[in-house]
Amino acid sequence: FECLRGALLEMGVILNTTSRDEHVGFIERYIRVIKERSRCSFNTVPFKKMTTRMVIELASRVVFWLNAFPPADGISKTLSPRTIVTGRVLNHDRHCQYEFGEYVQTHEEHDNSMTTRTIGALAMRPTGNNQGSYYFLSLDSGRIINRIRATKMPMPNEVIDRVHRMARQQKANPGLEFLDRNHQP
Repeated sequence: FECLRGALLEMGVILNTTSRDEHVGFIERYIRVIKERSRCSFNTVPFKKMTTRMVIELASRVVFWLNAFPPADGISKTLSPRTIVTGRVLNHDRHCQYEFGEYVQTHEEHDNSMTTRTIGALAMRPTGNNQGSYYFLSLDSGRIINRIRATKMPMPNEVIDRVHRMARQQKANPGLEFLDRNHQP
């Protein structure tokens, strides 16, 4: 990042680079907040194990919501970091419809035939677009899908079993484990 020092200084940004293995206090604190909030969300879902994709979406959800509100020591008292960067303001009615891991039936494209009109999925997080779309984990494919409409349903035991089966296939550990890019705790 040293090569950016001059360009950033022209924009009024002072670059503070660190050496290898040097810790930056406020970054360490931010990581700790992400881990704490991820653990809180994990403890609200009925799953003992989660798929890799669910853990990634959980962390993304936490960061999404951390950036959705102005920090007390931020550059603006009224604008969130997300709003400053994207220019978009979140709307409670559109972006707060589902909780992480909530079971839903997503509404799929259909015609007047007898084909399936919904699929079982788990709510992950809002996409952040103006329309209020959400990311869901499809219980059929195990992939993330983006949908605008879904119906909340009670969580059946079959869904919990399905998530545990998918996690077992991925050799997921029980609980929530934080690893670096080299898979080290």
